[in-house]
Amino acid sequence: MRVRPRARFGVIVLWVGLAMCGMYVLGGSAAAPAPRGQVPVRWPSGTGLSRTPGRPMMVVFAHPACACTCAALSVLTDLAAELGRAVDVQVVIDAAAADPAASEIAARAHQIRGATVVIDRDHAETSRFGAITSGHTVLYGAGGDRLFVGGLTDERRHPGPTAGRTQVVALVHGQKAASATPVFGCDLGAVPEVQP
Repeated sequence: MRVRPRARFGVIVLWVGLAMCGMYVLGGSAAAPAPRGQVPVRWPSGTGLSRTPGRPMMVVFAHPACACTCAALSVLTDLAAELGRAVDVQVVIDAAAADPAASEIAARAHQIRGATVVIDRDHAETSRFGAITSGHTVLYGAGGDRLFVGGLTDERRHPGPTAGRTQVVALVHGQKAASATPVFGCDLGAVPEVQP
């Protein structure tokens, strides 16, 4: 069977169009922020997380199988090194996996200088802080007031210099900065798809 040149051209145009649409959809999902929950404006009184009075506290929530969160933890590693003892850091890992403490996310979190790692087995802390997306970060000031809520990355799986990182550094040092950024990550209540 012989294919006419016009038909061949039409198939090629259709294939290129579908490939471009696919790239747009995939690229759009990387840039599309996830929702943020209702985050308390003051340090929650019923939390089991310990906070040193008079010191800022940054809490990062993570799904144990979210590839996007590896980028957020990379940014957090740099932040913790830069800020040192100026801020306390806790990484709360949601118990969405059979053994979240053995996950790559937990291993990376344990390597962050000065960070305390907490496994949230009953989702109490995740709910208490309004975290619904992995990578959700909250910074509370020395007096317990919320200073920042959002993500540390500017898109999924992309570490590096980011608005969230810049804002957290400024706020910890008492400078003015925006108090929110979008969050990019997996749903804390779901098992994420395997990410390439």
